[in-house]
Amino acid sequence: MLQKLPYNEREEAANSISHEAYLRVQHPVYGIVGTITNLQEEIHRKQQELVRIEAEIAIYTAGNL
Repeated sequence: MLQKLPYNEREEAANSISHEAYLRVQHPVYGIVGTITNLQEEIHRKQQELVRIEAEIAIYTAGNL
């Protein structure tokens, strides 16, 4: 599989395969998909938190004009 890639992309591909294999051993059911899902959920939570904080700042700023 790696031999089909351009030489300069092989190291990155090998590292990716190795990382995916490691996560599959750590989490046999979901592997890297579980990690990606968890990170997407964390991003969503942080985005919601940012919206809440921006709203609080707007309320605070409006009250101090």
